[in-house]
Amino acid sequence: MRSRLNRPRLSLMLCPAVLFAATSFTSAAEEPKKMAIPPAEAAPDSKEASDLGEALFGGKVNLDIRLRFEYADFEDAGAPGHGHAETGRIRLGYGTKPLNGISGYAEFEGVWPISDNSYNDTLNGNTRDALIADPEVEELNQLYGKYEAGGLTFIGGRQRIKLDNDRFVGNVGWRQDEQTYDAVSAKYKGFEDTAVLQDMTFYYAYLWKINRINADRMDWDSDSHVINLSYSGCEYGTLTGFAYMLDFNDDSGINQGNTFGFRFNGGVDLDDTFKLGYDASYAHQTDAGPAEAFDADYYMIDGSLTHKPSSTTFGVGYEVLGSDNGAYGFRTPLATLHAFNGWADAFLATPANGLQDVYAYVGTKLPFGIKGKLVGHMYWEQDGGDCYGYEVDAVASKAITKWMTVLAKVAYFEDDASVAAPPGGDRVRFWLQMEIKY
Repeated sequence: MRSRLNRPRLSLMLCPAVLFAATSFTSAAEEPKKMAIPPAEAAPDSKEASDLGEALFGGKVNLDIRLRFEYADFEDAGAPGHGHAETGRIRLGYGTKPLNGISGYAEFEGVWPISDNSYNDTLNGNTRDALIADPEVEELNQLYGKYEAGGLTFIGGRQRIKLDNDRFVGNVGWRQDEQTYDAVSAKYKGFEDTAVLQDMTFYYAYLWKINRINADRMDWDSDSHVINLSYSGCEYGTLTGFAYMLDFNDDSGINQGNTFGFRFNGGVDLDDTFKLGYDASYAHQTDAGPAEAFDADYYMIDGSLTHKPSSTTFGVGYEVLGSDNGAYGFRTPLATLHAFNGWADAFLATPANGLQDVYAYVGTKLPFGIKGKLVGHMYWEQDGGDCYGYEVDAVASKAITKWMTVLAKVAYFEDDASVAAPPGGDRVRFWLQMEIKY
């Protein structure tokens, strides 16, 4: 159903100072909401219909329009220099009212170039200009039926899935064409009859197709299982365990694997003025079959301090995607990758020597109702320890009305030429965006 759709260098002497940066805003795709299990889709009205007619015609319309300008300038040895894209995206959906716990949702998505764009959209055959992965697409983005009863939610069909902070399973919401899943999923929350288990949530999904961001020709057939179990009964945070067993029939095998891990995240008020936030995760990844043989670890720790009166947050973190002796780097093929390891998208594919990312950020409310964020990164190999480079990212957004938000965002990555490994050159990305949601 889909159709295709000479700047100054940053002194390396200043790079360590870049680590201390500024914001509180970030889009859902940049900093996904910290929750253990995704809620059921909110599209259908939560109030029960009295009859079939009200169920079918008394539902809710959802409209999402996003206009974006994106500029990219690469110095990668094997990539073109620059490109720009002016694109528009429309999502139009309708959700029925539940009747005896049963409802449905359908959503169309279209992405189109607004002007004569000069970029490689992954499908248009333009290899002269820089890659901006927003091809022209017309598709059925979501189509599912849902059943809810007590603490149980069951969804079958094409659906959006976002788990935890999108680090392992997400919807790639930053790109114009989001990632959805042909799947059956079940969530059970409550276990009300058992005091010890009443704060637990269980989520399972079987994925038979991954509808990726580059239209049908790059989708993956799948035979994958996703399990996520969380406990929120601790006053200091939420503990989550997960198992993601991924098998993609249309992929070479390097993105297939079994990942098992856990995460603990939360926060505590130190007093009326300050709040401490924390997030830690570990995972182990192994091959899923004879095509590839690999073994790698992942770990992350993040700490933040928020000054509540000024809504200002300072934070630092350390994330490692491990390596199997320089032959394989830990991968998260279903993640919202743009939200991690820098917005310049220099590390969408983990290098074989792995990746260490030391970062710092600060966010605050600016004048005129603007929210902003500044982030600094330093990157190294995990196996070998050589430096990949440095990055500075910044974003600012403002809600114009209840339905309209505007955004400006920039990312600058400076490659360390001493390492002959991806990404292999400096990168600049810049965005201007307006989004209307109703």
